[in-house]
Amino acid sequence: MSGYSGGDLRHLFSPGTTAEPTRDMLRGTADAVGKLMTVRATEMTPRRTGAVARAMQQTPVHRVPNGYASGVENSHWRAGWVEHGVKPHDIEPEDKAAIITPQGPRAGAKHPGHAGAHMVARAVAETDAVWPRVAEPHLSRWQQDIEARAKTHRGIT
Repeated sequence: MSGYSGGDLRHLFSPGTTAEPTRDMLRGTADAVGKLMTVRATEMTPRRTGAVARAMQQTPVHRVPNGYASGVENSHWRAGWVEHGVKPHDIEPEDKAAIITPQGPRAGAKHPGHAGAHMVARAVAETDAVWPRVAEPHLSRWQQDIEARAKTHRGIT
């Protein structure tokens, strides 16, 4: 080949330059997004006793195909009912003669049902709308790291 072919920028894109900063950026973004989602889901959880809200936890950052993920989870036994709601239903004692209700012991009760609060679904939707802003500090740090690493190679200033 004759003539000028330009500078060699391969080091800007080599795994040695990009792999670690990219992993750090993806992990950091997943962590920040998971934290935000957990905070918002907790804030939107109805509080009769506060037990369901207190059980909200961030899912640990973990590797997934093509990146990292985090989110929110809740292990409280009523969490699914609060999230999705319940239809009206009869409650009968399973292994006792009576169930305990706010009005005292009863042979059974009619639960009126309730609409779901959809606190996790709403937190996911809200987080989806703002995640680029949440990711921005991590992307800025990634850009600085990539440029600093590239400058360690001959010919890149």
